Amino acid sequence: MATTTNIIRGGITINEILYNPAGGNFDTTSNGTISDVEDEFIEIYNTSSSDIDISGLQIYDNQVRFFTFPSGTTLEAGKFAIVVRNANANGGSLPAVSDGNLAFNAGRTDNNFFNNEGDQIALYDPSTRNYIQVNYGPSPFPPVVPSNSNLLSSEDWGNLDETGVSIARNPDGDTQISLQNSFGSGVNATPAASNNFVADNVAPVITSTSPADDAGNVAVGDDLVITF
Repeated sequence: MATTTNIIRGGITINEILYNPAGGNFDTTSNGTISDVEDEFIEIYNTSSSDIDISGLQIYDNQVRFFTFPSGTTLEAGKFAIVVRNANANGGSLPAVSDGNLAFNAGRTDNNFFNNEGDQIALYDPSTRNYIQVNYGPSPFPPVVPSNSNLLSSEDWGNLDETGVSIARNPDGDTQISLQNSFGSGVNATPAASNNFVADNVAPVITSTSPADDAGNVAVGDDLVITF
């Protein structure tokens, strides 16, 4: 595990993106229909141990400014904030959040934003003109951040692509990027919640044995109980 350094305002990072929900696998808005124009979402995460004011932070892709976090918005340490493309369309709603996690509706009904063939997503701070970005797909388009902006850092999230499945940090805040459903739980996306990370190829830890590992007078053929 290695915590990402692709952060802004001392700890905010892009943590998960669902850019191609239309294959029928994840209904972000829970309205019974799945489409790119409703169910796309992006999630940010506070990697730090302190609450961070995210007021005014802006999300850009290769076309326009997608969303601006409203004034007075604080993201608590270790919590998530999700922005859904058009949560209220066709009777939909934002995913339920609790325990300090946040959910916002971008309310975008215009052009597709997160390009299925590849994109560069920027998280921009207008107060400093600094931004971070992540790139995904084989043909990422550069974000249209304001001129004279300063790129702090960029990450390549590779060419992972499965319709209806988000790409996400594995685990939250880490440098490793995976398809969400490869984490071991079978879940396709986790908006405003911890990524369903299940460690692969990690040896289990034995907590006790019966008889104990230093016991005497243990005969061949006796049962051995191992507790993990």
